Amino acid sequence: MSDVIAVSDKRVGPIGTGKTLYNGFGDTLNYGTSKTAAADGTLTVGQSVSIVANPVYIWSDTESLVTVLVTADPDSYVEEGSHVLDVKDYGAIGNGSTDDTAAIQAALDAATVAGATVYFPPGTYQVVEIYVDSNVRLLGAGAGISIIKAEGTAASPLIQVGLAANRQGDNVTIEHLTFDVNDRTNSLGLHTDPQTAPTVGLTIRHCHFKNGLNNLVRIPYWSEDTLIENNTFENADAFAVSMYGVAAGVQTRVRVINNIFYDQKGGGIQCYTDNGTFGADTQRFQDVEISGNLITDVVGAASIPIEPTGCLNLVCSNNIAIGGNNGISLGQNRNVVCEGNIILDQTNYAFEMNAGYNTLIQGNTAIDCFEFVEQSNSLGDVEGLTINNNFVSGTGRSSTVANTWFIKLNRPSGTGTTKNVQITNNTFLEPDYLVGAILLGSSATTPCDDALVSGNTFFSSGANATVPRVESSGKRITISENTFTVTRDLVSGDEYIPFVSLPSGSTYSDTVIKDNVMEFAGTSSAAANSAHINSGNVGTTGVRPGLVIKGNTMRGGEAGIRLRMVSADYRIENNDMSTCLVPFHAGSSPKPQDLAPTHISTIPIGAVAYASLGTDTIVAASDRIYIAPIYLPQDKLLTGAAVLNGTTVGTDKWCYYLTRAEGTVDAQTAAAGVLTSGADAFQQIAFTSTYYARQGTYWLCVQGNGSTDKLRTVAASTYLMFTGLKTAAAAFGAETTITPPTTFTAGQGPIAYVY
Repeated sequence: MSDVIAVSDKRVGPIGTGKTLYNGFGDTLNYGTSKTAAADGTLTVGQSVSIVANPVYIWSDTESLVTVLVTADPDSYVEEGSHVLDVKDYGAIGNGSTDDTAAIQAALDAATVAGATVYFPPGTYQVVEIYVDSNVRLLGAGAGISIIKAEGTAASPLIQVGLAANRQGDNVTIEHLTFDVNDRTNSLGLHTDPQTAPTVGLTIRHCHFKNGLNNLVRIPYWSEDTLIENNTFENADAFAVSMYGVAAGVQTRVRVINNIFYDQKGGGIQCYTDNGTFGADTQRFQDVEISGNLITDVVGAASIPIEPTGCLNLVCSNNIAIGGNNGISLGQNRNVVCEGNIILDQTNYAFEMNAGYNTLIQGNTAIDCFEFVEQSNSLGDVEGLTINNNFVSGTGRSSTVANTWFIKLNRPSGTGTTKNVQITNNTFLEPDYLVGAILLGSSATTPCDDALVSGNTFFSSGANATVPRVESSGKRITISENTFTVTRDLVSGDEYIPFVSLPSGSTYSDTVIKDNVMEFAGTSSAAANSAHINSGNVGTTGVRPGLVIKGNTMRGGEAGIRLRMVSADYRIENNDMSTCLVPFHAGSSPKPQDLAPTHISTIPIGAVAYASLGTDTIVAASDRIYIAPIYLPQDKLLTGAAVLNGTTVGTDKWCYYLTRAEGTVDAQTAAAGVLTSGADAFQQIAFTSTYYARQGTYWLCVQGNGSTDKLRTVAASTYLMFTGLKTAAAAFGAETTITPPTTFTAGQGPIAYVY
């Protein structure tokens, strides 16, 4: 047999002087005498090789390595003692125009008897359809050098492993060939079809499949020990590699590793099950590995780089997916590890969750995907989902898509439950044009229960980046030890968009928000209702039993907490809201006993009868305001104030004001006034809205609209250094500023408290 261009996974003999080296696509490498191959035989494109007696090893083609093809005798790269059949010895021409189907089939039939290697020398072999039986190896001189090309218009596979004449197709190896389906209508590149038992031991490696209007490789029904590695797949209108599982059998130990897919219109790798419901019978694939693949230039409107469905024990790791609809679409799987993948530029999701048990999504990178993890229309339960230590960035989105989140677990339709979810130690950057960061359930009928969101970093700075909020609708939810940061200025439209959102609902019980750090670092004047934590829908009240908010640090923004819950068992403890404009939003209704003593008075009030306190003072005309200081030892949500009336009541009306030290009125009772009632008793009047007062000194002021009724005033400076009277005040109920007094005057400071 004459010398041939050959490849091997084994060491080959010395490279002969004047022989040509090729890369995996048949392109001549630049070579000369200046360099030798590396110790392991690896070469990079453009590297020269000394033509000396240095042995080389053969490596697969990837982005950083090239397949090295050398002139050698076939005995140097096949197992010792193996029988090699050259298709040209059976009449194949390989000129790109002659139909070589019959000649190649004759060689394959002969190889079946002998268990031999069928060798394809360099050339292009026109083929209608060929069949491969068990224990046969198909070997080419190299992808791009030995080409099997589809001829005619037959809607049949280019190569069938098994199927015809009861061929089983076990222990078939196909290496170093190009299969060009030539855009033949509805034709496959390679198809398996076992007859009496699972196909066992199919290996496809170092091959190039291209130009298919259907799948380039389809492995249906049952099989065992399938290996597809180090191949290149180009230009398929359907999934390039498709495993199809049916009830007749299970595909076990499937490995699709270290392949390159590009210019894919339909998708990269697919495991597809025929059963649309979730249950034990839908696991058509067992022990599946999809790892180390590069899927790029996926351009179809509904294309998916990787879609494993119906798998038991799935590893999907270290893949790179660029372009497409959903990077990795997971459906109806059990025991899944998706780790170390890089997913870029997906028009929808990096990971799609349909249904599944015990799924780990860990250590992945997703950039410019509209969502990171999306629970789509569910055909079953999502239970035991862990999303850990991923890096997600939304920078680069250019438009708004409704209801999009980094992680959305809310089962929009279908049946099943979503529970036992852990989202931990992830980094989420720049949620451009998103609604929020994480959505855990969306209603009482589609909740997410038993979830932990902990140790994550959320960061938003760009003009189009939304507030990265976590929204929870479910039972037994813990949101802890996360860091939320928005550095841009809040703008109109950011109102009611907190870092943590808790919708109203009596079934959403036992939520714990603790030890988080939340910061609005920019200005917030344009978003007057901004808050860090919002419990309850805007304008509504609801019940959320067992709510705990404790140990959180909240910086900037208008309010720390907006609380609209009426459940009596919630707790708010040890939160630092000192840099918020108001720690509690005006519409909040926390329990006062959670925040401060019930009453804080202008002077100590002991066991002395109220009728003996102070001076019984007639209030002058409505242009007079009586002023006394009141010190709040800690932050307190204030509902109103109470003033100790004198002996005469029932004719005039009171209006109370509360001001800070600078004199601005912060809270007041109704401007129309409230009729005095209760002689020698404290008269409580509520402010027009609750007011969260910071620790410090305030001024409590009383204005009457007549000159008949009396109030009791401080008689001596035993407890108060300053009291005063404002004359020429504004009309009754219309005062806006008070000048705090700087001396004490008897008979001018009301005896009062706030509550």
